[in-house]
Amino acid sequence: MAKRFTDSGKWSKAWFMELSSDHKLLWIYMLDSCDHAGIFEVNWPLASFMTGLQVTALPESFTKQLIAVDKKRYFIKDFVEFQYGGVLNPNNRAHMSVINILDKFNLNNQIKKGVSKGLIRPMEGDKDKDKDKDKVKVKDKEKDMSLKSITLELRQEWAKQDRYRDVDVEEEFIKFSDYLLQSGKKYKDYQAGFRNWLKQPWVQKKIEDQFERVLRERNMKK
Repeated sequence: MAKRFTDSGKWSKAWFMELSSDHKLLWIYMLDSCDHAGIFEVNWPLASFMTGLQVTALPESFTKQLIAVDKKRYFIKDFVEFQYGGVLNPNNRAHMSVINILDKFNLNNQIKKGVSKGLIRPMEGDKDKDKDKDKVKVKDKEKDMSLKSITLELRQEWAKQDRYRDVDVEEEFIKFSDYLLQSGKKYKDYQAGFRNWLKQPWVQKKIEDQFERVLRERNMKK
């Protein structure tokens, strides 16, 4: 059994409020009976049997909410946008099925004209753009882990942390940078590399912090 979102706000929409009780029931039946791309295939005898109404044609009051695909099918304009948030992802199997159906009936053009704004079609150009975006993300990720990512702001933030309070972070960063330049050492994650550097025994501690620590330890023993 298919499960779908329902728009509880339809009851307060002017066009729906003006419908007769029979037409309201028929509309809800169409929403439940259309396929997952919002296409309703006409079968008035079945609709009459399921709703208990005598339906032989589409009510005129429905025409503004539908697009005639052919003599047997109608596309519910807001269905895709409401069910899928206005955006279809070609990498999602369920979405891809919807995209294929819309392409089959040339409905993506109708959507691009404003029926469902923001819908993404799986066109080659769009795929190329997605690939470019993925490449940018990879580059950004690499940049985030580079030596340049250890900014002054980040170093100042680390210097305030208790584990680095007795270390001259700025001085050590200069030493770390010189070491990388001279040795040719490379890291996949330079931030992690520098944090590990700060923990090493050769890192010189601040004199004033050493003095404060001695006093603190003496006070704790008293």
